[in-house]
Amino acid sequence: MALNRVADKYAATFLSLLSEKSADAAVGEDMQYIAESLKQVSQLRRIMDNPTINPELKGKLIIAIFGGKISEHTVAAVNFLVSKRRIELIGAVAQSYVRLRDVKLGRIAVKVSSVVPLSDDQKEEVRKFLEQKFSKTVTMTNELDENLLGGFIAEIGDTVIDASLKNKLRNVKSKLLNSTIPLN
Repeated sequence: MALNRVADKYAATFLSLLSEKSADAAVGEDMQYIAESLKQVSQLRRIMDNPTINPELKGKLIIAIFGGKISEHTVAAVNFLVSKRRIELIGAVAQSYVRLRDVKLGRIAVKVSSVVPLSDDQKEEVRKFLEQKFSKTVTMTNELDENLLGGFIAEIGDTVIDASLKNKLRNVKSKLLNSTIPLN
């Protein structure tokens, strides 16, 4: 938890500095790219998490891998983390940066789980519902969950909206078990 607070502080600093230079959009895309890459490439994540590997080497590796694909401001942020011996936080900083930038822009990221892929119409209906509920612009990802019977579960940060059939059946069962039937 403490490392997340440290990552949040670095991300907030980068965001405020880069907003002044109008570079926050490009760095936001770069940070999203780095965060997703670290999630998907377990070998790279293990290298970044390994405390025995020199931080300068980790920084050089990040720049070698992403250098041609990221802006000079993102390279500067990576080098800053190296200089502070915090390069192992690059994934957490990248995620925090994207989240803080979304908050600043009035956006929320929503993960919607469903048993089958949502159609475009369904996605739009869910998006409108969530935008109305949270008064923010919604960016949505749809993941499949075979454990659901139908409906969907939306996760927004720590908030979960369970509109699944399984949950509705559970609620009906609970109401039936807790209700009393008058004997006439």
